[in-house]
Amino acid sequence: MNDHNNRNIQERFIGFLKMPFLWNGELNGLTQFDYSFDNQQFDGVLNPKLRLGKYVEQFISFCLQRDSEFSDIEENIQIQDEKITIGEIDFVFKKSAIPYHLELSCKFYIVDFTRGNEEIEFCVGPNNSDSLAAKLNRLQHHQLPLLHKDTTRSYLEKINFNPSKAIQRVLFKCQLFLPYDQLEFRFKELNNECIYGFFIRPKSLTKLKDCKFYIPQKKDWLIAPHTHVSWMNFDAFRKEIQACMQRKNSPMCWLKTKTGAFKKFFVLWW
Repeated sequence: MNDHNNRNIQERFIGFLKMPFLWNGELNGLTQFDYSFDNQQFDGVLNPKLRLGKYVEQFISFCLQRDSEFSDIEENIQIQDEKITIGEIDFVFKKSAIPYHLELSCKFYIVDFTRGNEEIEFCVGPNNSDSLAAKLNRLQHHQLPLLHKDTTRSYLEKINFNPSKAIQRVLFKCQLFLPYDQLEFRFKELNNECIYGFFIRPKSLTKLKDCKFYIPQKKDWLIAPHTHVSWMNFDAFRKEIQACMQRKNSPMCWLKTKTGAFKKFFVLWW
């Protein structure tokens, strides 16, 4: 798919807006920004070279700018201490004249039940390089407290933003992927609407041999599988997966069954 294709950008935009919150209300002292962005047409300017996290920030920026309820919007504020960057604030703005600080996260986690006893501990990135527990800890102990640092205050004063009166929120959207043989599992703390598919390891791929496959680029992880792509048969797909495993990369994949049903899944290299 062409990264500059308007239809493709719109699909990513809608896919991101439809992604559910990873939890509802509060979790570990972090409260979701419970606001419905219902924009249906994205006509902003995107930098296609940005990594996925920064890419979706552009979607939220567009939504904030287009809604008259929000004003004085500042984003991607670099906080420096003696020319050393100590952090970045995603968004500050006023909502009906009330100051807000918002941190955005868009995550894709596999659910590995061998990692502990708590739901938060189960969730890890598909390449085993990040985790939900670490992300929540960073939000709680670094990203949100950054607003109240002395080094931040001087900048906020220039934009007439009072951190002592600010409401701090997170916008944490996520897609979760259960083990292939445990698809009936349901969460108690996390949002079950975030379950988008499954994960599997290469040795078990023959269980899917009667299906067709497609490996989307990372920004298309946001969108729902559809028929208008170049589907591969099982043999071609397995060759692609072998190459991914050698690069220690766990790709998201789309699957189409004989009946025409679509599914999302990850193949893990580790």
